[in-house]
Amino acid sequence: MVKNNFFWLLINEIFNPLLKFYKTAEFFKNSNKVPQKIIKSKSYLNFKKLIKSDLVVLNGPFSGMKYPSLEAVGSAIVPKILGSYEKEIEVFIEYIKNQDYKNIIDIGCAEGYYAVGLGMKLKKAKIFAFDTDKNAQAKCKQLAKLNNVEINISSLFTKNSYEKYTQNRKSLIFMDCEGYEKNLIDQEIALKHQNCDFLIEAHDFIDITITDHILNAFGKTHEIEMIESIDDISKAYNYKYKELSDMTLLEKKELLSEYRPSIMRWIFAKSKHFQNNF
Repeated sequence: MVKNNFFWLLINEIFNPLLKFYKTAEFFKNSNKVPQKIIKSKSYLNFKKLIKSDLVVLNGPFSGMKYPSLEAVGSAIVPKILGSYEKEIEVFIEYIKNQDYKNIIDIGCAEGYYAVGLGMKLKKAKIFAFDTDKNAQAKCKQLAKLNNVEINISSLFTKNSYEKYTQNRKSLIFMDCEGYEKNLIDQEIALKHQNCDFLIEAHDFIDITITDHILNAFGKTHEIEMIESIDDISKAYNYKYKELSDMTLLEKKELLSEYRPSIMRWIFAKSKHFQNNF
């Protein structure tokens, strides 16, 4: 039986998805925890002294946003407070901040960094946030209240949810949902929502075909731009923040690290119907 190829194929079909799910779950379970070696490091202690008890985002597109605690959901908290978090897509965020979206839908909102941040900048837009994690929902609600942002928080978003939340109006759909984005995007969705912009983080380390799937879905209906993430060593060399000016490269790397399992891609599919310059 061991020599039977069908047997091994069956084993692979059963256990490979389970192993992939376990690794992914473990990564996101631990990604919001500051590693013990960093908690004890000089750089982290100096950073805590710098921010003191006033947890306000220091730089970036959401500078001034207040955090209730040094906690994030599914991501590193220090880059968010510093304002370096996902700096790669600042050019997209600056474009988004200058649009007149009627609705913003954040799928995989975590504690609300983008949902609340965009709500602060686009005050006329209705903000809808989705996350299946109850802790994320609670923290998103807390962050929104602290920053006086009105937000509607729900659990699961499906393909059937689009029309309800976009209301056929100019909308932004922001996705960071750990591989589930592949289930939410296809050519039919792109065709039906040509008046919407989509900013999607593609989790190819979960499924290597995700980027290709998304590009094919939007290829005929939207203008597509793509940016790749920068590794943490490059951030230490190239990111210039006054708060880190007296630190060594190692200390900078510790604070700027986002602990990504691989190089990530963000895909911005912009509506061809609404093109405003910024």
